[in-house]
Amino acid sequence: MSNIIANYKGRSIGKVEVPATTEEEINRMVYTMLRERPVFNVKESAAQGGDVANINFEGFIDDVAFEGGKGEDYDLELGSGQFIPGFEDQLIGHSAGEDVDVKVSFPEDYGAPNLAGKPAVFKCHINAVKEKTIPELTEEFCQANGLGSVEQFRARIADTVYSEKANKLGSEFMDKLINEIIKESQLEIPAEDIDARVKDSVVFYSRQIANMGMTIDEYLEANHINKEDFHNGVRVEAEFSVKVDVIYAHVAEQEGFSVSDEVLEAELNAIKEYYKLTDEQFEQFKTSRAEEVRKDMLKNQITTFLFQNNN
Repeated sequence: MSNIIANYKGRSIGKVEVPATTEEEINRMVYTMLRERPVFNVKESAAQGGDVANINFEGFIDDVAFEGGKGEDYDLELGSGQFIPGFEDQLIGHSAGEDVDVKVSFPEDYGAPNLAGKPAVFKCHINAVKEKTIPELTEEFCQANGLGSVEQFRARIADTVYSEKANKLGSEFMDKLINEIIKESQLEIPAEDIDARVKDSVVFYSRQIANMGMTIDEYLEANHINKEDFHNGVRVEAEFSVKVDVIYAHVAEQEGFSVSDEVLEAELNAIKEYYKLTDEQFEQFKTSRAEEVRKDMLKNQITTFLFQNNN
């Protein structure tokens, strides 16, 4: 049986108009961005939770310094959990110039086996205590951080907020549209196509998890995910993505969509300029990724068409 694709134009899905951006939304994002650019002011009083203590420290086990346990001029936000449990709490209440013996025990599952579970003393000297505050949005702050004027900054925030809402609503609309088209189509997908996509997905997930320093089995165990459920989920995702590819290929053929070599070259050159690639890096990128870029460009054409021709 050949695939029979349902109508992909003129459907009434329930497209939602993007609501206007409110001042409250702008203010909320402005506050979030200001929090990412805190100001640190040196204080004379004792350190409190949330303050930053600039410290010199050296760790000892049984009065012997251990490798990797020493640091100087280290900015430690108290309460951030950067150091082992109990370390940061013992600096609270102390001021610049003080020496503090921090007594802790390394967790049993600590990454360095020679330290795991052992009690240690960190001899710390507090160089300075700094209070972290959220800055006010002023012309001076904007200029100092390369944000233009306050008015320009807020305008860009407004555009960002609107774009995020538009993208979210657009994604939800497209999900409904594609699911409806697939549901009403008659698709016969070869098992080997799904198997190949499953294999690709597992490789992708393996690489992502490897970047976290874990194997898939370790990740699943740590997150209490059943291995069979994981693979079933990957297969469902793979089957759906293959069906989407079939739908998109059909739309591209029917509507005459394509990405010419000239258009592709222009896009590749834009990528080169954006990422400041050298000629050698650019040639390597073209060799390994050009066709992937072409596929993404074609997919974007089709997605835009489907979005504009359904409601």
